[in-house]
Amino acid sequence: MIDSVHMRKREYSCVCCKKRTNQRDRRRVTAAQRLVLQKWTVGDVSEDEVLCSLCRVKENEDMRNTLRRGRKILNLLPTLTGHPLLICSSP
Repeated sequence: MIDSVHMRKREYSCVCCKKRTNQRDRRRVTAAQRLVLQKWTVGDVSEDEVLCSLCRVKENEDMRNTLRRGRKILNLLPTLTGHPLLICSSP
């Protein structure tokens, strides 16, 4: 007799939206994505968790925008060095 427990497929649900993903739709969570997911307060994400394609696109856009904002700030720093709000008084 065949054991029915072994016949069941494993359900891969997305870490963010909890959607059950298809095989072609799921990707493993990378280390960089884990940091963004922690910022989104998803919680502790393990290495074997998966993201659906929609959440992965949203997460990649957030990473890209964060990098762009960081570059803009770094590019503006030389022009803002004399700005009175950036001058810190020493205690």
